[in-house]
Amino acid sequence: MDDRIAELEREIESLRARLDALAEQGAPGRTSLRIHRRCPVCDHRSVLRIERVADRSHGAIEALAPLIESGFLEQRGLGQFVVYVCRQCGLAEWYVARIEEIPLDHPSVRVAEGPPKPPEGSGPFR
Repeated sequence: MDDRIAELEREIESLRARLDALAEQGAPGRTSLRIHRRCPVCDHRSVLRIERVADRSHGAIEALAPLIESGFLEQRGLGQFVVYVCRQCGLAEWYVARIEEIPLDHPSVRVAEGPPKPPEGSGPFR
C-alpha cells in the first residue's frame, strides 16, 4: 500500500510540473493541436494539418463545409473545415477556416454566447 501511495504522489508531482510548464507558456490550462502543435492527450509533438476534408456530394468530391448556401443552379460551401490530427493517438481537432464567410443571420446558425469574463483579479488564482 505504501508503494502505491508513493507512486501516486510521484505521478501527482509530475502532473503539477506539467501544469506549471503550461502556465509558463501562457497556455490557458490546455494545449491545442492547432496552436501548440502538441497533443493534449498523449503529449506527442507531431501533428497533421488536413486542409481539405473531403465530402461526397452528388457524385463529386467537395471540401466539407459547415454551412451550405443554395443558389439557383448550384450550392456552395461556406467556411471550410480544417482538421488537426495527432500522429500518435489520432486525436482530432476541427476548426473552420474562412469563418467570416458564415453569415450570422443564416437560418441554420445560432450564436451561443458564453458568460462574460470575470473582472481581472477576481478568479480563484490571484
